[in-house]
Amino acid sequence: MANFGKQKKVTVGGVEYTLQHPGVKRAFEITDDAMKPNQQVPSMMKLFEAYMKDVIVEPKTDWDYWDEKPPNDVNELMQEVDSFLRGEEN
Repeated sequence: MANFGKQKKVTVGGVEYTLQHPGVKRAFEITDDAMKPNQQVPSMMKLFEAYMKDVIVEPKTDWDYWDEKPPNDVNELMQEVDSFLRGEEN
């Protein structure tokens, strides 16, 4: 199955989120764009912002959205997004 457009529904904190794969190239670009200068690690803020913009399609989220949720929910969902982009099935 092609990656681009593939969707997956995950539930975190009682909320169902729809993830949509942006394609293999864009998935790599998201990580590359988030890399800290002169370091081999991504900026988590930049990475999460790209996930919210390019992968989480329903409900749409932003930092204000996450201010209203339990602190662990954002981390759990971002782990789900990361696994989804890597093609790991849960």
